[in-house]
Amino acid sequence: MFQGERVAGSIQVQFALEVALGQEEVVKAKMVRLEDAYLRDLYVFMPRLLRNKDKLDIAALKKRLKRITYKVLGEEDSKVVSDVLIQSVADNPG
Repeated sequence: MFQGERVAGSIQVQFALEVALGQEEVVKAKMVRLEDAYLRDLYVFMPRLLRNKDKLDIAALKKRLKRITYKVLGEEDSKVVSDVLIQSVADNPG
């Protein structure tokens, strides 16, 4: 993340999608679009999320990731992913 012209820090988030049994191929087929949507959205969202906080709000991050997932999958496939599981978060100040 940047603050002006300098690196303010970095955040590494590892998460997994909880997928309904037998529906892995549906998600796999859309994984490139999902990854792109996560990166684009979080690039803008993370600085806003951290602007007035000392620590990362994991619940807000999880909610945002779920929203992105369901938007990309569309109404038809949105039930394929039942949850987004945050596995680890590393916050490295600049």
